[in-house]
Amino acid sequence: MLVYVIKFLRLSILPAESVTLMNATNLAIIFGANLLRNPENDPLKDVTNMPLQAAWFKNILGMQIPFLLTSFYKRKK
Repeated sequence: MLVYVIKFLRLSILPAESVTLMNATNLAIIFGANLLRNPENDPLKDVTNMPLQAAWFKNILGMQIPFLLTSFYKRKK
């Protein structure tokens, strides 16, 4: 599931940054916090972890991971 989310964000949302105003940093803040949510319901930990979660997801968005590039991009051509 995560692979499809990343592919969608890379192919549909990031190229339309001028329209959506969602750059990699903004997407990382939203998706990082939701994908890496702390199972404890502690708001202080959530706020403390948010920069690390965003950095992780921004790194994932920018990585050239082979399994993300193979079959999906071949079908689009």
